[in-house]
Amino acid sequence: MDELTLIAFFAVFVGLVLAMASSRPTMRRLGAIAAILATAGAAQWLMLEGLLVYGSFVYIAAAAALLLWVRIDKVDFSNLSSSDGWSRWQEAGVLISTIGIAAVFRLWRFGDVPYGIEQDEAQWTWEMGYKFFSDLEPGGTAFHFESFPVGFYQGALFLRLFGLEMLSSRIEIVFFSLFATVLFYLLVRRLFSVPVALFATFFLAISAIDVSASRVALFEAKVKFWVILSFFLFVWATQRRDLKLYLLTGGALAAGMLVYQTFFLIPLVVVSSLLVKALGEREQWRHYAAALLAVMLPLLLVAPTVWNFVQAQEGFTTTRWVTYTAEHPYDSTLEKVVRAFQFAWHNFGEIANSVFYRQHAEILVTPEDFFFNRLDGPVVLAAVIPLAVLGTVIALVNAKNFRYAFVLLWLLLGFFVAGLATG
Repeated sequence: MDELTLIAFFAVFVGLVLAMASSRPTMRRLGAIAAILATAGAAQWLMLEGLLVYGSFVYIAAAAALLLWVRIDKVDFSNLSSSDGWSRWQEAGVLISTIGIAAVFRLWRFGDVPYGIEQDEAQWTWEMGYKFFSDLEPGGTAFHFESFPVGFYQGALFLRLFGLEMLSSRIEIVFFSLFATVLFYLLVRRLFSVPVALFATFFLAISAIDVSASRVALFEAKVKFWVILSFFLFVWATQRRDLKLYLLTGGALAAGMLVYQTFFLIPLVVVSSLLVKALGEREQWRHYAAALLAVMLPLLLVAPTVWNFVQAQEGFTTTRWVTYTAEHPYDSTLEKVVRAFQFAWHNFGEIANSVFYRQHAEILVTPEDFFFNRLDGPVVLAAVIPLAVLGTVIALVNAKNFRYAFVLLWLLLGFFVAGLATG
């Protein structure tokens, strides 16, 4: 603990001295950035050592230093250009290299994981096989197909192309993962800039959790493509102010709702972002009312199917909350509210532990597949977490800007709210 603290303070000291001693603005900026990044890095180091309280305080110090620097140096994150001096060839070269890295990580020895070692991979793949290649519908095949037909048809295409085997489903997941990674680049490029998009896409390409999800034929992994496609169309629609693109956004959202249940909160991100955009431009309320209608129309068409699934509660409700309700049927409303907050707080603790310290989920893996064997650390790459924390601080400061508000709503609703509600 003492050594880590000394390292953190020494990094801050060196950075501030470099920043204050130089008469060149570039050197001052580099010094400040070095100090802030070093402090955030030390905070994450403390987290990984299990010193969560100390790590939290050092993270707060890093955030405070970032805000101070932004104020003193008058740094403007709200007006980022999408070109930034990059030529088309430079941009294409780096992007192709990044996608190549993503492909290698997802394809390298991806057949080494024994087929069906993850139960859902075997169950859902063979359900697709039964549905499209036989007259049988054993188990939950009929119900799953009625609930998630898009996911079934998406998989059936690859089963017909590459044969009725689990490798075909894995090829499907890899294909759509790489396609979604390209869309992710285009999404971030539209929101921010070429360098930001390239860095973000590189981190996604090497993300342990994304690589892991892209190497086995899980239905959950199909959602990635539809999430990013929906967000890309939505951002494009807001920039072009095109009702046809809003309608396409609604169509992508509706399709995603019929892929798998982990998509169900994604329409809230789009609708909430659209309302935030409308509040900032109240004089254009007619346009945004039409845009909201265009987004909602396709969703209303699939609402009965989604509602039937929710009513069936197939893996949708949380075990702990259902158990509590069954064991305490006579609790007052106040007691239930208190218990709900306790439930959410417990889940928040688990989320924080998984992100900053160590994930608790026991995943059945083979030792050879090192991408999927992540039980000794956070669910995301530890080196990226300080950047994510500082980026969140920047987004909060610029929350009035639509692009940052959209990212915050994506993070809040698509990650934290889902985790808090479901455990």
